[in-house]
Amino acid sequence: ATPGVVVLDEGEDEAAAKEKVAAAADAAGAGDSEPQRRPLVCSRLDNLRDLHAVLQEQGHDFWLSCLAEGAHISFQKSLEKMICDGMPAAEAFTHCYVTRALDIKAETNALIDQYGLGLRRKRVHAKSGPGYILLLVNQETFSALSKRNSLRKGTDKRLSTEERLRRTSMRFVEVDAKGLLRMAKKHQLSYWLTTFSRVTFNECKHRIVAAKMDKEFATERFAMCFIYQTNNLYRVCQRIVAIYGMGLRKHKIHSKAEAGCVALLVSTKEAIEKPIAAKEVSRIKVQLDQTKKKKKKKKKKKGKVAKDTEPQEPDLPEPDYSSLAPAPDADLADNAAVNADVAEVEMLMRSHAEAEVRRVKQLRFLERRLAMLFPPLVGQQLTPQQLQGMLEKAIHKPPGRLAPFRREIAQIWESLIEADKHQRQLRVLERRLEALLPTLPPESLHTELVQAKLEENMQRPAGRFDKFRSDIEAFWRGWAEARGITVDPTSGQGHPLRDALAAERSRVEAEAMQSGSVQVPATPTSP
Repeated sequence: ATPGVVVLDEGEDEAAAKEKVAAAADAAGAGDSEPQRRPLVCSRLDNLRDLHAVLQEQGHDFWLSCLAEGAHISFQKSLEKMICDGMPAAEAFTHCYVTRALDIKAETNALIDQYGLGLRRKRVHAKSGPGYILLLVNQETFSALSKRNSLRKGTDKRLSTEERLRRTSMRFVEVDAKGLLRMAKKHQLSYWLTTFSRVTFNECKHRIVAAKMDKEFATERFAMCFIYQTNNLYRVCQRIVAIYGMGLRKHKIHSKAEAGCVALLVSTKEAIEKPIAAKEVSRIKVQLDQTKKKKKKKKKKKGKVAKDTEPQEPDLPEPDYSSLAPAPDADLADNAAVNADVAEVEMLMRSHAEAEVRRVKQLRFLERRLAMLFPPLVGQQLTPQQLQGMLEKAIHKPPGRLAPFRREIAQIWESLIEADKHQRQLRVLERRLEALLPTLPPESLHTELVQAKLEENMQRPAGRFDKFRSDIEAFWRGWAEARGITVDPTSGQGHPLRDALAAERSRVEAEAMQSGSVQVPATPTSP
């Protein structure tokens, strides 16, 4: 028998609630030979603190969802139709706790950050706004979803990366530049180097458990992962590959000169101590020889303009093939060669920081010059090459000098166009507000009301001017203060729209009653 849904009223006593649940269970199992199933009981909580108390006792066996506030909300119908990862909610859980929130998206994300995703695979897709947060749990035993997930393999894609991270036996260690160089030196024949852009240490762990290396999951192939956070992934990877080779990789690492995490994955101790095949050693030697040849070619190109936008690096030391064999028992801390490599990487990091500071100063200078050139060119469609040539003439630089900054120049130009468009839109809104504000009652002025009337006056859909909300509030407050109108300082900070609309409706209703020509319908009650 399919279990039903029972919604308990606010303040309902325990005896009446038990009778309602028992009646629903009898109705669900009437006429069926199958055993009766307990219905899904939905009860309301007073605040989010009570929801936190329930979550603290559930571990990871829960399901979080939310429901936006609307004119007609039926928790019973919503729960009867709710599907949780392919399974009806009424079959997987026994209790649903509901509480109201002013911003369902922010509050749900805060709960997930504190307690995890639970049985979900991704975060809740919801828009910011008032509504209800739903917490579904099984108070009798493990939920049906939890039992089903427990039968799946730890690398199953149907599990969330959070669940796969809990099950994996791989160890994650956050290291600095010295630690990364030391591990690359120790496992130079059996490591896998990869990068992840714009992620933190914890986010990098989730990316690694879902990653594949040569069509094999990283958690099944490697035992440890050393993670280093840097501001330039390209520089760090190029230096490690140039000194210690590509390890187990057969193709080069595609990384950019941006912040992120460098991950060095190593195999188990048995795999490290296993003798390396002669074919594998030959492949690594070829990689190091190719790196050496590339550096020689770069030396011959002195005086020519480098195609790569990255600054030229100092010459690399000649690779030592005698050190290719792994030595797990060697004391690497006292190894002079390793110390020299660490010092070289530290010097590289310092030079990179200085280069970043110089680049930021150059971009600020170019931004100021573009702002000076912008007014006479408003409305013209210019390509990045045209912008580059125009800027080189303005600052008296030879053609091609600003080629490394072409992308940044185009981005600055787009931002200037957007800022100019925003200012022109604001001037239009200000002219409309100057004509609209005198027609509104001073005692009911409120940002939500002014925005709604402005959208109605300009025949725009509701919410069209949400991005101008702060500008609209600043304008009508300045307009009111200039005319000596007293304004409530909290009228634009969390004051509900319903009160402002009610005041406006009362004024219209009073005028209609005096004139006797207009009938105003009754205000519908909110849920």
